[in-house]
Amino acid sequence: MLNAMEESHRERLIKNLEEKDPELLRKIRKEMFVFEDLKLLTDQEFQILFRDSEMELWLLALRRSSSAMKAKVMSNISTVTRAVIKEEMDARGLRKLSDVATAQEKLVEAARQLAQQNKIALPEGKT
Repeated sequence: MLNAMEESHRERLIKNLEEKDPELLRKIRKEMFVFEDLKLLTDQEFQILFRDSEMELWLLALRRSSSAMKAKVMSNISTVTRAVIKEEMDARGLRKLSDVATAQEKLVEAARQLAQQNKIALPEGKT
């Protein structure tokens, strides 16, 4: 519903929620824009996000991502970086799902921050 609202109404509602129930707002935002939505960024926007993020976050986040997301990452990085990511992911053992989820959430938050700075645009309807 929030994604479909007019932006000014959505922003007012979000501001009210932020003041009255920040935990509920966090949960709503989590549902509005998720890690897999990052693959909808343009290649240029994705590269900006990748450069502005820690490699460790990507290594964790990609552990439980779709093949489409992995393909998006691999197609937007250099050959050397691609080799490092593949090597690191192969060399590391299993990771806790909570660590993977946290890494994915941090990358989503990084994308939101870049969007607020007008460095990237989130996919339509994703705030």
